Amino acid sequence: MDKLQHVLNQKYLTVKGDPVEFLGLNKKGNEMVLRHLATGNNIGAPLTYKLVDYDPEKINRTCMLLMKASAVPGKTSSGKPKLSHKIDEQLKKNNLSIDQIEELLKDAVEAQGKNLKANIHARLVSYKRRGDAVTKIGDGIYRIVFKSAKTR
Repeated sequence: MDKLQHVLNQKYLTVKGDPVEFLGLNKKGNEMVLRHLATGNNIGAPLTYKLVDYDPEKINRTCMLLMKASAVPGKTSSGKPKLSHKIDEQLKKNNLSIDQIEELLKDAVEAQGKNLKANIHARLVSYKRRGDAVTKIGDGIYRIVFKSAKTR
């Protein structure tokens, strides 16, 4: 039998264009263990299974869409936090008014070209819809009391 030519933890493409990462052999040594990069599942494949060099241009469309959809929640595709998460961090501090939050976030890259006050009010409405208590405690200052003991 030919010796395996695959490098550990290296990315490859299947013949159909699915992106996989070579993780090694199973305990018996009779199958390759691959991680499907679009789904994150580990796959067993026969030693004779053909893998080709990784080329992002040759990834099939379905896998490309899955990889984009499975990006980390709360972050954009570039890996930066979403504006809603930055607003939530400020709202949970309980001591800033809407104007102060707007002032803090106006220079953020995510806030460029957006109406910050409308986004802040939208976050407050979303908390109310989830059943959390949103109360006004001062001039433009809101307190969020979460329904459960754990804060989100």
